[in-house]
Amino acid sequence: MSKAILITSDNQTALANNFNVDYVDVADIQEVIPVGMYLMTEFGVTEHFVILTPRNLQLLFDRTGLILENGYFEVERNARSADSV
Repeated sequence: MSKAILITSDNQTALANNFNVDYVDVADIQEVIPVGMYLMTEFGVTEHFVILTPRNLQLLFDRTGLILENGYFEVERNARSADSV
């Protein structure tokens, strides 16, 4: 199962720290974890993540309805994503 979170200016630095992104300033973070996109990863994983546009998240994943306290929500690949791989 996967989880995703909308990247905002409020959570961008915390996400960079959680995923050990090397940065000097916010401009560096913006290149890797851009505001307005979605960060998706597997539960319990901090070694890698995927950045998705809002449209790609909508097309390839379904929200399961579970919203976590830390701002993430559960997602799972849908049938359309299987056709695109």
